[in-house]
Amino acid sequence: MVRADLVQEIVARRERGESTRQIARESAVDRKTVRRWLRIGGWQPRQGGERRRAIDPYIEFVDQRGPEVGWNGVVLHRELMALGFSGSYQQVQRLLKPRRDRRRRQEAATVRSRLSRANRRRSTTASSRSGSESIRRRSTCSCIRWTIRGVCLPAGIATSGWPRCSTATSARFATLAA
Repeated sequence: MVRADLVQEIVARRERGESTRQIARESAVDRKTVRRWLRIGGWQPRQGGERRRAIDPYIEFVDQRGPEVGWNGVVLHRELMALGFSGSYQQVQRLLKPRRDRRRRQEAATVRSRLSRANRRRSTTASSRSGSESIRRRSTCSCIRWTIRGVCLPAGIATSGWPRCSTATSARFATLAA
C-alpha cells in the first residue's frame, strides 16, 4: 500500500520530467505501481465495501425456513436452487454456520439454567435435613438423586422425607441397603 505523500511525490517528479523507471527505482516502488498512480493522477482512497453475495436475496427465506428443517444445508440448498439460487452448497453452509452456532448457544444456556435451578432445589433440600448419615450424590446412578452412604435409595426402602430412586439401578442397590 502506497502512502498519500509518496503518491504526491511521484506525480510531482513526473511533472518535472523524470522517467517512470527512475521514479520507481529511487522510490523503491514497482514501475507498474508508478504507472498506475500516474494514470489515476493522484492518491485516492480505496473504493472498498462489502460485495454482494449470490445468497443475499435469499437470506430472509433461509431465516424463515432454516428452523423448520433443522438448519439442514442440503435441504436448504435444494430449495434455494428451486427458487433460482445459482450459488454453491458451500455458500449456504457459510451462511448457516453462525445461525447454527447461535441456536446451540441458546440451547446450552437453557439446559444450564434448568440444571442450576434443579441443583439449587437439591442443595436447599439437603441443607434442611439433619441426621448422622453422610449425604452425597452418586455419579454412577443415572437418576442423580441424593444418596445415603453412596447407595441409591430404592423405592422399597421406607426412609421418611428422602427422595426415591426410580431407575433400574435401584434394584441392584436394594440388597446393599437391606
